[in-house]
Amino acid sequence: MKILSNIAVTGANGFIGKALCDTLISKGYKVRAIVRSSRPIRSSNNYEDYVIGNINSNTNWAQTFEKIDCIVHCASMAHNFSSITKSKEVYMDNNAGGTRKLINEAIKAGVKRIIYISSIKVNGEENLNDAPFSSDDPQHPEDLYAISKLEAERYLIDATSKKKIESVIIRPPLVYGPNVKGNLLKLLHIIYAGYPMPFAKLNNLRSMIALDNLVDLIICCVNSPSARNQIFLASDGEDISTLQLINLISKQMNKKVILFAFPISLLRLIAFILGKSNEIKKIAGSLRVDSSPARDILEWKPPITMKEGLKNMVDWYLREKNSKNDN
Repeated sequence: MKILSNIAVTGANGFIGKALCDTLISKGYKVRAIVRSSRPIRSSNNYEDYVIGNINSNTNWAQTFEKIDCIVHCASMAHNFSSITKSKEVYMDNNAGGTRKLINEAIKAGVKRIIYISSIKVNGEENLNDAPFSSDDPQHPEDLYAISKLEAERYLIDATSKKKIESVIIRPPLVYGPNVKGNLLKLLHIIYAGYPMPFAKLNNLRSMIALDNLVDLIICCVNSPSARNQIFLASDGEDISTLQLINLISKQMNKKVILFAFPISLLRLIAFILGKSNEIKKIAGSLRVDSSPARDILEWKPPITMKEGLKNMVDWYLREKNSKNDN
């Protein structure tokens, strides 16, 4: 297999995309950073910045993938924009239709491989038995985001089956690290503020993956012949309960956390009444993944431990807090 050295990254301004671009550059790859709007400020000549506008079924990719060997498709319409009501048609047009258009244009441009960053939500929101999710399990997407990600996967698999392009699909669970957003950032705020939490008796288990580990896995998939046409579930290889996560973060913050017991069944009932069932699943449910195929097939090992990854995230959070306090 020819060494793939010219890499295009969609969503290059995002949580995963920016870290990926920076690491690719540090390893000597040529990177084309594709963003929707504002042009990122880059400090390396190995960056090429492309402002593409919205990614959907009408995106004009003309010349975007010229001389590109591999695309890492990180961009998608996120699932945690609660302030915006999005219809099924909008999600499908952005995540599924946009990916289909990207695949077709990549094939025309002679791109060798597409690495698609999907989501464990394609498998489901929580384990329904004691077994972790595997890539061979039936898919069970529950929201529009997950449904659209699954459709995007299917478009890519179809192109792969016709031998028009090579594919790698990665389904990460919760990704954490510096610059994290969403529910995990909210948890950091809560722990820092010292608010009481009703999770003293939680005994769930969840898989997560540090940003550094996910980026390392993606880069491993760029040139590994063994990654060709594979679906990988990604994790640190260490499962943790919500209670353990809270305790670890509070210890690294040097903050006292107040925890009290509250029946989980009652929490689920309240969440159901309020239309927040998915939110409580993320807190109280178990979501474990079997990431051993990535280790066995690719001979890949996460470069940092979960403890190190959480420390990196907390250190970033405290720096941000101190910076704001200084101003």
